[in-house]
Amino acid sequence: MSSSHEPPDIFDRLLEQRIIFIRNPLDGAAANLVIAQLLHLETRDRIAPITLRINCTEADLQAALAVYDTMQAVQAPVGTLCSGTAAGGAALLLAAGTPGSRLSLPSGRVLLEQPRGKFHGSSRELDLQARGLLRLRQQVNELLARHTGQLLERIERDTEQGLWLSAEEARAYGLVDRITGEEGGSAD
Repeated sequence: MSSSHEPPDIFDRLLEQRIIFIRNPLDGAAANLVIAQLLHLETRDRIAPITLRINCTEADLQAALAVYDTMQAVQAPVGTLCSGTAAGGAALLLAAGTPGSRLSLPSGRVLLEQPRGKFHGSSRELDLQARGLLRLRQQVNELLARHTGQLLERIERDTEQGLWLSAEEARAYGLVDRITGEEGGSAD
């Protein structure tokens, strides 16, 4: 039996304000929840902006791409905000926000990295899994190039070596448009 003194679920409250959190781990289940939230908010209002607040260092690429595809498919503008760290697939989601609405908090950090995989099975199965991961890496690199304006060759080099960027460096790179707290910048 619930008491009337119990606090409301904070994430439900934020969802009412059209704010969705992406946090660790972004796996299939978490991606399905984010996708459902995006679709729910779009059915309520196709014009009002949605904000994805990102603080995620563990993003499965398939899960991130499922969220990415939904972000691109909804009609409502989807702004992004790095409120901690956006690594790997989460960095792609940060960059994929509606142009002009991709933000970072001043202490935000972005990690461009190549995907990792855990493989099991026969040598043939391992080979197939590795090839699939390479195709995913190419797809993500191409999407990052599209959203940042960087050359694909630079994206490939930077993800290969694992590049950490501060909020200011992420802005210069084209991953975000503004850092909150600057003139004209706001978190929501």
